[in-house]
Amino acid sequence: MKKSAILPALIIIFILTFFASAFALENPEAKRHLRIGTALMMTGKLEQAEAEFKKALEIDQKYLDAMYYLALTQIHRKKYDEAEENLKELIKYGPKYEPAYLALGETYMARKEFEKARDILKKLKEM
Repeated sequence: MKKSAILPALIIIFILTFFASAFALENPEAKRHLRIGTALMMTGKLEQAEAEFKKALEIDQKYLDAMYYLALTQIHRKKYDEAEENLKELIKYGPKYEPAYLALGETYMARKEFEKARDILKKLKEM
């Protein structure tokens, strides 16, 4: 993805996360770390963003949004093995969390594991 396309995508993700999480029953401290992490992500501070998402997960180990954004950050940092592990964990706890399947497919594509990417996207289509 081109750098010019990353910022608008991250802004949209941030806005969606903000409004979606505004109505959820989440731990306020974990939510704070998620918001800080997404802001850092939008400014390209991916290492610091990753640390914030990990802090959110220390507070709430099953915080799906934090798992997702942690994995996205790892994908952007080309830490595909870690991203795959986190996305599989996310799917285990939130099997209907559709963006996780897309991100996992993106991870497989980046590693040129096209059959795995096709299979995971097929699962998403069947949902």
